[in-house]
Amino acid sequence: MQVRVTGAMSPEPGQMRNHWWWRPGWATGRRFLTWHLTFAGQDDVHRLAAQYRDALKDVEGLSLIPDP
Repeated sequence: MQVRVTGAMSPEPGQMRNHWWWRPGWATGRRFLTWHLTFAGQDDVHRLAAQYRDALKDVEGLSLIPDP
């Protein structure tokens, strides 16, 4: 796979949201860190993600995230 570098990462995000929600079995004090990467305007990435979602759709235990 060839990696294409198109520019430096921004030192600060342009937009952030609170995506916190309680998960089954979690209790007060549970710590969890997650990153949500978006690829707005990156059609090749969206096509590749759609292909992987299709290939993984029947794997038990996965919760696939659809395109917005």
